[in-house]
Amino acid sequence: MVESPLAVRLPARTLGHRPQRALPLGTGIGSLLALALLVCACGQLRLVSGYDEIIDRGTTDLNARIVSFVGRMVTLSGKPEGTYDSNTAFYDDVKGTTATLRLRAQVQDKNELTVKMLQELDDNMARLRLLHEMGKEHGLSKAVADPALQLIEVNVETIIKFEVAKRRE
Repeated sequence: MVESPLAVRLPARTLGHRPQRALPLGTGIGSLLALALLVCACGQLRLVSGYDEIIDRGTTDLNARIVSFVGRMVTLSGKPEGTYDSNTAFYDDVKGTTATLRLRAQVQDKNELTVKMLQELDDNMARLRLLHEMGKEHGLSKAVADPALQLIEVNVETIIKFEVAKRRE
């Protein structure tokens, strides 16, 4: 049997009289420590995707447009300009923006949370659209618009906070 110069002799079993064998040095706890140091030295383990400025700014800009629109609709409530039929283009535009942001998030590895948050924002915008449509000629009243807008702002705030936290990594 050829032995490594870096080998440790283990004592023979007293009962079974098995021949001694040499184990290479570095097995056991030393190997685990070396492996741990190697992993740490290789770089940071990422659990989520990196910061995306386009998603951050796009969500921020989208929020400004939504808040402005809802405020305008509350002011125009009861007037022809405030009805859902007069404002369908806004909802279509927002749907296109959220779909684009979600697609951008989907193509990045480890970005499932952002995709889910953008989907929730899209769902809450669909609910706002439905509430506006249900308002018929009255449009979007303050009593209906405020709680819906609060939910949307929670979505937006969550997305932005998550992106900013990614930037700090």
